[in-house]
Parts: sequence; structure tokens; C-alpha cells
Amino acid sequence: MSAATLAVSGPLPHDPECILLTPVSDVADPELSIVIPAMNERLTIADTIKWCQEGFRKANIVGEVLIIDSSADETPQIALEQGARVLKTPRRGLGRAYIDAIPYIRANYILMGDADCTYDFREIGGRPGSDGQRRLVDGNARPDTGLSMAAGPWPGAPTGRTARGSPPCGRTAA
Repeated sequence: MSAATLAVSGPLPHDPECILLTPVSDVADPELSIVIPAMNERLTIADTIKWCQEGFRKANIVGEVLIIDSSADETPQIALEQGARVLKTPRRGLGRAYIDAIPYIRANYILMGDADCTYDFREIGGRPGSDGQRRLVDGNARPDTGLSMAAGPWPGAPTGRTARGSPPCGRTAA
């Protein structure tokens, strides 16, 4: 990891087993945090983060991508090089990954997703609350449910597909 990529690294007071890596290009006050657990996603993590950043640009939103990582491969280095914050955690499960992330989420609004391009974060849409009522996006990615995102109250929220039916990163579903 180069010094140009890494701004902060070290054990955290919330959990000494976690280490937060922050890119030099980190934003100051994000409006939206996209929180993504990852484990050994080196093949898709760069595209996933690029999709998030494209969604931020298209929606004119200042956002951060927070990867909660317990990988044994190059996933955290790739994520950091792409401009994501990376919370290195021991392998403790998906639910615990989200719990570990809570103290490090800086935005008032949160989207959660997967690191394998399951959700097309390029289509984030407008700001939550911009229509006076939308505050929450709800969805699931269980393979037995077909299309996954429920009618998301965030205007233009990504309409994801289950892993079974997902287009590969960088491709558009037909």
C-alpha cells in the first residue's frame, strides 16, 4: 500500500480487533454511506466501488463507501486504491460486519449492499426526503425471492437482482 493511498491506519478504540483504513481522497461530510461487507471479493470490488462513485456523481450526492472486510485476498487494498474506506475486521459473520461498521458510518443516510455487483449503485437516484416522505429503502437478496429490492422509498433506489440472476460487473442486464 502506498503512502499516497493510505491516510489513516490503526487499531480503533471501539474494537481493538478492527483497523480502519482511510484513503487520502476521503470526503469530509458524506450525505450517504454505502456500507458493503466483503470477503475475498478481489474480482468485483473495484467495479462495485466504481458503481457507487458513479451513482454519487449522477445524483450529485457527497458519499462514502465503507467496506467491512475480512478477506484473505487483495480485496482491502483494491478497495482502498479505489477510494473506499476499509474497516478490517476478523471473520465474524455478515450480521457482525454491520454491527462493527456502525461506529464508523458518518452519513445520515445509509445504503447496504454486496461487493459482487448484486446491486447497481450507479442508479442511486435523488436524496432521501426530497419528496417530503421518503426515508427508507427496504429490500432483500434471498435467492428464492426472484427480484430482490422491494419498492424502495428512496427515489430511484437501485433495483438489485439476486446473486442467481445478477449481471456480471460492468454489464447491463438484458
